[in-house]
Amino acid sequence: INDNFIAVFNYLQKNTSTNSFVSSWWDYGYPLQALAQREVIFNGGLQNTPAAYWVGKAFTTSDQDLSRNIFNMLACENDAYLSKIKNVLNYDLQGVQLLEQILSLNKSQAKVFLGEKLTPSQIDALLELTHCELKRENYVLITNKMLYFDSIYKFGLWNFSKAEQCLNLKQAGKLKEESCDEFMFSDQLGFSLWQECKNITVGVYDCHNIKINYEPSKMQIKNITIYQNNTINIPHYFKGRINGKFVEKEFLNYSSDLVVYFFAEGNTTYAFTSSPELKDSILVKLFLFSEQKLVNFQKVYATPFRYWNKIVVYRLK
Repeated sequence: INDNFIAVFNYLQKNTSTNSFVSSWWDYGYPLQALAQREVIFNGGLQNTPAAYWVGKAFTTSDQDLSRNIFNMLACENDAYLSKIKNVLNYDLQGVQLLEQILSLNKSQAKVFLGEKLTPSQIDALLELTHCELKRENYVLITNKMLYFDSIYKFGLWNFSKAEQCLNLKQAGKLKEESCDEFMFSDQLGFSLWQECKNITVGVYDCHNIKINYEPSKMQIKNITIYQNNTINIPHYFKGRINGKFVEKEFLNYSSDLVVYFFAEGNTTYAFTSSPELKDSILVKLFLFSEQKLVNFQKVYATPFRYWNKIVVYRLK
């Protein structure tokens, strides 16, 4: 716990209602309960429950509606939602896929979608759980360190169809040494460590293993190279914030699937990379590019970037 966390806990105590929820990853659950004195939807005691998948999904999806609806569903019923959902439909592969489909829709759309799949009474019971009317404030807390929590991505991007295939291969003796998460995820999944950059000349930045050539007058990226495993690669995509301006570029002749992120704010300049499936995730949007349109999330508080630590708080709309 550092000064940034103390500032956030004080903010939550003074500026949010006493019965509000705070959604974050499990690492911050108990500190939020003890020091901010706010109820959470996920803490260390819930790591081995389906909440891990759903909170991970809310952070890794690119769909704002799906993310907001997941957070609200978990807040409405807390850890009792699953037992109640099981009373309505089977919580198997098809059941999870059905939940994801309706959670990306509003209540009216979801009711129409479910029309031929469930009975009217089942539809009403299910939507009371997934699209409940949350009468309490719900906040989302994110930190820069969450970018490096592999568990968020491995839970949130968990592919149940591939997991089923993996188990079948193991049972058939065709997959012995490789675990299911290695079967589903690449070695590059996640974010690289942040690298501080040196401004060599105007628009040219040296960020350790990333070299960036930027044309300030046109707000354009000219070229980027990544030095990786003794080879020179061109990334697939670039996303950056340079003196308050959002810049992005897709490279058609890429030799690496990696996405490069770059930030130049005053005297602070840094860069890092991620695997491509995280490029448009809610976590990236909330922490790195909050100036982009966020319909369902309203930023209410952010700490300065100090001790290589930054925390941002959003209220769900």
